[in-house]
Amino acid sequence: MLRLRGRVEAPKQFFVSPSDHSKSCQLCERLFNEDLYERLRSSDQGLTEAYSSSELLATELYHSVLGGCRLCAVLGNSIITAAQNETSLHGEETFIRYIPWYQGQKAPATTPVKPDSSQSNDDSHGKGAAHAYFTGAFQSHTGLEEYLEPRAGENEPDLTFQSLDCAAKILLKMTIVKGDYSTGFDLININIEAIPSEKCSKPWIFIPPYGATLWLEVISDAGWPFSQEWKTLSAAGGEWPLVVRRWLDNCQQSHQCAIHSTFRPTRLIDVGDPLHPHLIVSAAQPDDWLNSSEGGMGYVTLSYVWGAKQDYVLTQDTLQTKLAGLDTTRIPQSVMEAMEVTRRLGFRYIWVDALCIIQDSREDKLKELPMMAKIYQHSALTISAASSTSCSEGFLKPPQPALFKVQPFQITIGKGEPQFPYINLSLGFREEAPDVKDPIDSRGWTLQEWALSSCRLRFSSRGIQWTCNKLVADPSALSGEEHRDPPIQFSPEGYVQNYFGEASAIISSLPELNERLSHRYTVDETYKRKEASMMWIEIRSQYAQRSLSFPSDKLSAISAIAAIAAEENGMTYVAGLWKEALLTDLQWYYIFRSNPTAGLLTVAAGQEYENEYIAPSWSWASVRYDNGSLYPKQSRKWTTDRPWHMKILGCGVDLIDGSDFSFGPMKSGYLDIEGRILDVEWELWTENTVALNKLQLYDSPRQKSNEQLGQAFLDFPSSCLEKGLKFRCLILTKAELVYNQYNPERYPEVICARGLLLLPLHRPNTYRRIGLCYLNEGGLWEESTAESIRIV
Repeated sequence: MLRLRGRVEAPKQFFVSPSDHSKSCQLCERLFNEDLYERLRSSDQGLTEAYSSSELLATELYHSVLGGCRLCAVLGNSIITAAQNETSLHGEETFIRYIPWYQGQKAPATTPVKPDSSQSNDDSHGKGAAHAYFTGAFQSHTGLEEYLEPRAGENEPDLTFQSLDCAAKILLKMTIVKGDYSTGFDLININIEAIPSEKCSKPWIFIPPYGATLWLEVISDAGWPFSQEWKTLSAAGGEWPLVVRRWLDNCQQSHQCAIHSTFRPTRLIDVGDPLHPHLIVSAAQPDDWLNSSEGGMGYVTLSYVWGAKQDYVLTQDTLQTKLAGLDTTRIPQSVMEAMEVTRRLGFRYIWVDALCIIQDSREDKLKELPMMAKIYQHSALTISAASSTSCSEGFLKPPQPALFKVQPFQITIGKGEPQFPYINLSLGFREEAPDVKDPIDSRGWTLQEWALSSCRLRFSSRGIQWTCNKLVADPSALSGEEHRDPPIQFSPEGYVQNYFGEASAIISSLPELNERLSHRYTVDETYKRKEASMMWIEIRSQYAQRSLSFPSDKLSAISAIAAIAAEENGMTYVAGLWKEALLTDLQWYYIFRSNPTAGLLTVAAGQEYENEYIAPSWSWASVRYDNGSLYPKQSRKWTTDRPWHMKILGCGVDLIDGSDFSFGPMKSGYLDIEGRILDVEWELWTENTVALNKLQLYDSPRQKSNEQLGQAFLDFPSSCLEKGLKFRCLILTKAELVYNQYNPERYPEVICARGLLLLPLHRPNTYRRIGLCYLNEGGLWEESTAESIRIV
């Protein structure tokens, strides 16, 4: 990978080698010399870097490339790529500073370029004569004509592979690096400088200091002093327990992310005896048993994908049997491997939902659901079986093959002598952050399990990774970048900027955010709540992208995050929304770009909900299809809290029988509103849209005006609609964002109001929400009348 001034990219292919293997040439031997090899070979674990350098002429590199050296080909392509990048960046001062012989040439350094009527020297950036001279575009008489070749009609000649065949001086400074988790030296960076000579033709090969650095990863089947595998921490290897234990110890001693308290889950699995794991009831154990040396200093939790229905789970009939012992022949592979990880890291107890919650007991589920937040918050570590598609698959396996930006190639170094034998090296550069999602990232329940945990050990398709509230450690990252801060940052205004979109960063920051805000906004509780509401909008948007085996779990699977947010901010939760920010929270909408894999259910006249009840229609959680994108993703940009002739009269939910957990499942809900309402007619939107749920709206009756009233996004694909349905629109707000200022082609009309698209039910003044409306300026909606209605 080539790090240039201002950007990072793979070297352009000016020359493509016909072979992927070559012996090193004389130029490479200057870099990979015997002295360097001896320093690498004789070093102990304390040495992490070794250096070498070489100075040569560009023409030497050119002929070495023609001779078949692959490394020189990569270097040559990098030099030309960097020289092209530098062309537009420097003015006269740079040339004087870095080109020794140029300092004595007064004419181009001091004489301004006079524009020629027939040939324009574009100097809009004020680079002066030096820039024109550097690129070969300078056409005026300067006294240096002997160095110039006429290039009529060309302002900026292109560099080519043949440009290397010149007397420019190339300086290469190579560093070989050993990463924190590597078994050998595994990364090479080569700083490149290039200074043209007086005899070089234009355009010049010119790269000042810090203009280019070539990064290549290196492995060798010969082993030490080089790594034998592309750097990662494999779950199939034997070294990972030591590395993970080091992460744990560091966190416990330096970060102290894990919460130590007297809380204990109702049940845990004792894995102290690998041949006899068994379930235990926490209440039956002695005081402080879990934090004793015998208890393994805390418990571990498991986050994993169930996949198909599990056969081996805790039931009312098998509780006593599992207290006596678990059948290791029936335990799913992911659970068995999690037990093994628990033991190998020095813990004795693990919590697994399928075996610690009675799966056929509604009462036990209602009791355990409110404790989910504490179960994950207070665990010493959460094992994330990220790469496993189901509980039967397992996760202790090698990582997936690497994806490369610079495809691997081979060179041979050495002299064939005992002190410096022939060694085959493979060099390449992997994707720094490939867009690869693990199966666990698409499941609904696992979001809160990850977000609420303090320390997380992720067994991903790229290898093992560590995340706690203070540190991210990824051995597969480049050397020097294995450690970084969690993806969270506070802006000067105090709100959270979450660059990587991780809900864990948002959730773990809530207490810190409140502490920061309490110092700056001692009396403004409204501001604090608004910021918390914004974070929630980001979280729910991420959550809505995930799948659930049972749509009825929509609120339960995020209930632990909601409970924490409510506790931290003193806000009232209603079916996935917040009473204190209800007007803002009501302005959600989905976009469906494809039809869901599950069968579509018809929306008919007077129908309150399809199939089973999930949530009130005014809640985003009521949408049963999981292939849509939930908007807004950031409330700061997309919503307004200024009502327009509208007042919320009341809002509430009825929980399912036997539950007092306001964040869990419910059986009904209502929203009473007084506002302006109008009848609307509709037709499918067919022009310039990828959304399968978009409608055009018109005043009703349409004969009043055939002009488009606005548009709407349904809460389901439009193919679910019965023909001839009658809709109404409840106006909520005057919009602050005028779309056509930003994208007039896509939004030709000025959208100045938002409202809820409603389907009348059979009960008087009772409606179901079916979408969100955007109304154009000047429509008849401004003449609508106020009504009091209930949305269920």
